Amino acid sequence: MLRIEYEKRKVPIANLSISEANTWLKDLIKKYLKKAYPFDRELRTDETAYEWWSYLDKDRSNDAQPLARLAVRIFALVPNSMADERTGSTFTWLNSPLRSRQQVKTLVRTVQIRSWYKHDPNAPPPNKKPTVKWRDMSSTIFGSKRKRTKEDSDDSEMSDVDNDFADELEGPDEDDDDSNSNVTSANPEDIAKDGSSKMDSCNGKSFDAAGIINLDSGRLADVLADKCLAPVAPRNAVILSSESSPVQERVLTEADWDME
Repeated sequence: MLRIEYEKRKVPIANLSISEANTWLKDLIKKYLKKAYPFDRELRTDETAYEWWSYLDKDRSNDAQPLARLAVRIFALVPNSMADERTGSTFTWLNSPLRSRQQVKTLVRTVQIRSWYKHDPNAPPPNKKPTVKWRDMSSTIFGSKRKRTKEDSDDSEMSDVDNDFADELEGPDEDDDDSNSNVTSANPEDIAKDGSSKMDSCNGKSFDAAGIINLDSGRLADVLADKCLAPVAPRNAVILSSESSPVQERVLTEADWDME
């Protein structure tokens, strides 16, 4: 698990190098088995194993790392029954009323063969659909319709859109007037006393969004900003000073990953 964190996810734990984390993990496992510091605290009756390890992981010191971080990852796992549910759905689909006389072993083998051929280890990962930022809205909307040139500007794009809507607003059809009148007169409860709709008459000055949205989030500010904001370094990023000289990292072999 530690090897996956460093070699595949590329996420250092407590700013430890891969060789340091490997050496410290072996030493911490021995301390944990002997209930030595920092693993000498007893588990309370109202405390779960996840909370016990989370207490050590929140310390962010190197006394319990990287063992505390790996233990939190293990106890945070939630069983997923989706694979069993898909298999059960396949059984129901194959064992229809017209095929209800199939033997159980035939049905099991059919599901196994179907699952085998559906599994593709070389399948590409699914395409990501990132959130479109406000500053990229114009290029996202108009980029697929025509190629942008250097002479194009935001004013010209807005004028094209305005001209399209101007043609529709110059001469409205009589049918549209009838349809609009039918919509407004269909539900009298939606009309306020002054003749305007209730939706337009609600002149609220504030709304409570802090309960579900973190308004101080840097990602939210970056999505709504007109210009790209300065990226914030992640918490686990290793920051090296310019004065420090790079230390050559020791290459670990298969024997180094043996925990015996």
